[in-house]
Order: sequence, then structure tokens, then C-alpha cells
Amino acid sequence: MLVIGNGQPPGDRPDAPPVKPPTAVPPKGAAVFAANASLAVYRRIATLFVLFTAGLVALVLYMVFTRATVVVMSAPQTVKDSFLLDVTKSPSSGEIAGGVYEVTDTLTRVFPASSLVNMDVPAEGRVRIESRLTRSQTLVATTRLLAADGRLYRTKKTVTVPGGGGTEVEVFSTVSGRQGETADADFSIPGLNEDLRRYFKVQIIQPISGGSQNIKAVTLEDTEKAKAMLEDELARTLKERLRREAGAATGDAEFTVLTTLGEQSSVQPGEEADSFEMSVTVKAVGVFYDRNSLNQAVRSDLERQLPSGRALNEVAEKDEELHLEKTDLAAGRATLRIAAHGTAVLSPANPSLDPEKLVGITADAAKRYLEKLDGVSSASVSVSPVWASRLPQVAKRIRIEVR
Repeated sequence: MLVIGNGQPPGDRPDAPPVKPPTAVPPKGAAVFAANASLAVYRRIATLFVLFTAGLVALVLYMVFTRATVVVMSAPQTVKDSFLLDVTKSPSSGEIAGGVYEVTDTLTRVFPASSLVNMDVPAEGRVRIESRLTRSQTLVATTRLLAADGRLYRTKKTVTVPGGGGTEVEVFSTVSGRQGETADADFSIPGLNEDLRRYFKVQIIQPISGGSQNIKAVTLEDTEKAKAMLEDELARTLKERLRREAGAATGDAEFTVLTTLGEQSSVQPGEEADSFEMSVTVKAVGVFYDRNSLNQAVRSDLERQLPSGRALNEVAEKDEELHLEKTDLAAGRATLRIAAHGTAVLSPANPSLDPEKLVGITADAAKRYLEKLDGVSSASVSVSPVWASRLPQVAKRIRIEVR
């Protein structure tokens, strides 16, 4: 045996390098199969990773970009109220700034009687009275003259009939209308005793006519029309006076109350006249205020009348009714009664419309839910992007509009 150094074999020496066991060499076909299997695993893992990543991206996109708009058509509900509001120069809580003023004036005008009225009046004519007495006879005014058919007439003035002579005098019928007209009649004088009566003869020398005439007369329509014209003129002038007194510092709106204190016509309706004089006295009280302040007071009052879950949509300002309750001119204060109404709709703050109730449900389900709510007439739901089938999972991405 060959001994080197200390006489130990090379493999037994402590400083000798380790001896690697011999490596088995696989067959050539087995190596190809193992390589293909590893590649398939890697591909499967890569595919799963891509799908997971795509799903994650889709979920992120869904969470980030999905939006929903919900439009709720609310069934309108009428809300109305009547309340008192003070207008004063120095308003406190519950009052608005403004002022109150008062003026009075009288206006007189002459107006024509514009109506022709057919009226029954006493017929008039002229007679001659002759006497066969030897002395004169005085007949006072309104002496009765009796026609043979019983119709009665009277003289218009006092006359003296000379003895053995005669005189003429105007007469009129004691009844109005055409029944008092006559052109041929003999009269007796019933006021004289029977013995004296036979010495007088009365005959018509001018027909008694004119029992029906078209005359100018003042009618009720004339006086009412004149009164209205005077009131309109006074209204214009008094309002101008109120505005001058109020000035611009008391607001941009006004409420005026006109009161007719008296009226006087020189001719009463039904009386004959070509014209008449009419006088009218009117008092005007003007309340001046800031329109925006009054609108805010009306809106606040109506909002206090709303049921829970409702919001005031609009106020019918044109339909507001103002009435003057009382005034204190010395204090510059007026109390108005205001009757107002408006429409109320569902409030977006209504608990039933909380977006949390719609999170993650389908558009159809959201629509069915909303349209079952009291006060909702219809609803529409739109989700974007278009491929999204459900509303967002985050409530703040759901926008609700109430109309």
C-alpha cells in the first residue's frame, strides 16, 4: 500500500475536501415532462393573478366611478295660514320695518244728467173762464175745475174774473199721465155754491196735453257713476300724498286702504235736472314696508305649518291677501292680517329618502321602494356607468333630487 504523509488514505485525512456523491442523470424523456409541468403551473398562477387583478380593478372602478341619480316627483300638498304681522319704524323680533300714514280729502264736481227718462207728469193746458155776474169774482190758485166725465183739474194761479167778462188761466190735471190729457171739455167750478156756479162757463182754449214726457233726470246710475269717478280721482291723489309723506326710507312696497267717509248729491235720483253736483270724502291709510321682509315672514309662517318630512316648495305671492287690522299713527305702527298659501313637497331630509336605504340595491328595487312612499307620485333612477346594475355601495355617491 502506498502511504502518503501520515499514512492515512486521502479520503480519511482531515484536511481533505469532501467527496460529492455521484449525481444520477435522469433519462432524457423525464426531463422534458418535468419542464412542461412546471410551465403549466406558472401559466395557471399567472392567469389567476391576472383575473384577480382584473376583478380587483373592476371592483375599484365600480366603487370609485359608480354614481346614481334618483329623481323623486313629490305629490304637491297645499299649505295655508292666516297670521298677524306688525309693521313699525323700529321693528323687534317678529316684526318688519315700515311705517303707516293717513290722509283725508273731499272732492266736488258737477256732472251732467245723461239720461232721458219717459215720465208721467200732470198734463197742462189753458182755459177761459167767463162770468155773467155783474161783479168780479176772484178764484184762488188751485181752484178746482171739474170735467163732465169726472176728471179733475186745477188752476195754476189766482185770477179775478171780471163781471160780465172773462179771463184766461193755465190749468193742470190732478193725475199724471195721458189720462189727464183732453182737447175739448167743459168744466164747472165745484168750489162755488150751486146758485153761483151757473153764472160761470169754463172752456179749453189750449189743449191740455203733455202727460207723458221725455225729460232729463238724474238717475241712480248717474250718481253712482259720479261717485266712482270722484273716488278714483281721490284714490290717485291721496296715494301720491301718502308716498310723499312716507318717503323712500319706509320700504319698497305699499298697502293702501281707502274708506269713503261721505257723499252728497245736490239732486236725488229720479228728480228732473240737467246736471247735479256730487261731493265725496275719502280717507286713505297707507302701510309701507319692505317686500323681502314680508316674504320671509310669510315663508317662515308657512314652514311652521308643515307636517314632518315636508319642505316648502313655493309661495303663491300673487294670491296673498292683506287686511289692515289696526293702526297706531302716533307710534307709527300698523298690524296686518296676512292670508297666504303655498305648496309643500317631500323634504330631501325626509328619513324615508335617506340614501342609506338605497345602497347596493337594483334600480328597479329602488324605484319600487320610492313609489310606495306616502307623498311620492313617481320616481326615476339612473345609474352610471351604464353597465352597473346596482346602486353604489357608498351612500354619498347617491344623489337624490326632490321635485
